[in-house]
Amino acid sequence: SSHRAVFDAVPEPLILLDERARVAAANRAAKDRFGEGLRGVEIHQVLRQPVASDAISHVLHKGGSKVVEIQTLGTSSNIYSLHIENFHRQAMSQTAALLLFTDLTDLKRIEAMRVDFIANASHELRKPLATLIGFIETLQGPARRDDNAHKKFLGIMHSQASRMARLVDDLLSLSRIEASEHTRPIGTVNLGAILESVCASLVIEANRVNMNLSLHVPPDLPNALGDGDQIAQVAQNVI
Repeated sequence: SSHRAVFDAVPEPLILLDERARVAAANRAAKDRFGEGLRGVEIHQVLRQPVASDAISHVLHKGGSKVVEIQTLGTSSNIYSLHIENFHRQAMSQTAALLLFTDLTDLKRIEAMRVDFIANASHELRKPLATLIGFIETLQGPARRDDNAHKKFLGIMHSQASRMARLVDDLLSLSRIEASEHTRPIGTVNLGAILESVCASLVIEANRVNMNLSLHVPPDLPNALGDGDQIAQVAQNVI
């Protein structure tokens, strides 16, 4: 029927319960997630989530709607926002409930990664900053007239400040990538020219570890659709 087609067209799991909290209907996404044999089974046995069971019972007996967050059990554990809505089945004059599951798993994973990244970046910045502060205090105090200490400490301070600058550049680069990750590039770039520039900028660092950079670019290499700065950053990271 057309109703069945609409039900199955919803990309998220959608389940209709009868007044006894048994599955009256389930769309294709729900069957893919919870199994084919859903019809007639109590939803509490399917979810096994006390917070979900309490919310469903409340909506079935008292009406209204509820939204709860649950984590499904099994080999592929997913986090869902479960929207429960009171639904009156006019044909049978019975109260029912409609359950819509919105998958939050990827959002939660990205959120956790972001929190970890910020914590790690803060920690990495704190260490060189503490070193700089310590050397500055030493140069202002005990070593203020010690030329040898000045030369030694300033070299270390420059290294630590450069490290912080690289970390900040990484943070800014990440922000730019996140801001434009869904925007397709519209310009074309010369990959050979980008790679030559990147290699030239890394020659000094390569020499420090006794390495030689050798670049071979086909003369007929066509231009590519992309963002030059981002491709240069990828090339630099890889090299």
